[in-house]
Amino acid sequence: IDLVPVVSKKLKTMDPRIFRTDKMDVRADLFGSLEDRYIYHEKDHILFLELFGVTIDSEDDIRWFAQGIEYVLEPLVAKNGPIDLVVNYDGFDIRKDLEDAFSLVLRELEAKFYKSVQRFAGNSFKRAKLGGQLSIEDWDIEKLFRRFDLDGNDEISMEELREGMMKDFHIHLKTHQVKRIANKYGGEGATSAVKLDRDAFEKVVLEILKDKE
Repeated sequence: IDLVPVVSKKLKTMDPRIFRTDKMDVRADLFGSLEDRYIYHEKDHILFLELFGVTIDSEDDIRWFAQGIEYVLEPLVAKNGPIDLVVNYDGFDIRKDLEDAFSLVLRELEAKFYKSVQRFAGNSFKRAKLGGQLSIEDWDIEKLFRRFDLDGNDEISMEELREGMMKDFHIHLKTHQVKRIANKYGGEGATSAVKLDRDAFEKVVLEILKDKE
């Protein structure tokens, strides 16, 4: 019996990388570009970068990282000056012998582009809720506002702010920090009874995340 093979019209050419003896270099396939991992707040000129799941395993990976960061930041810094950066390193990994080279690249990027940088890792960037991870989508200020607003009155009290920062970011606001926020948004001598609307809440959260204290 003569058999006629059936070949799908959608048949694609096999990835030529599988025939090479060197690494397939699939990091972009697995993790996407760094453009998919950031949210930029133009009004405040602050960028949130999510590095969960990224592994630096070679010098090529370091170059890929540096080039990706430069590609994202160059036009922003050229337009608005040095930028405030908040980075999630939770779930990020790097080969031990590459740490010095990677640190050097970070220092060069910081000198070239950053006004300030906050690097979070481990518990400092974990959300306590169900042990989940804070993802890039969670930087949505409206979502944060609704989570912080425990009594649903469309205002954030100092106690709700304090509890929310601990729950979502594992950042403990000290008493003098709370007083400083209350004085700024409620007037000199204001007490913890001060309430924040959405605009004030967004400013306060960004200020806290940029604060090196």
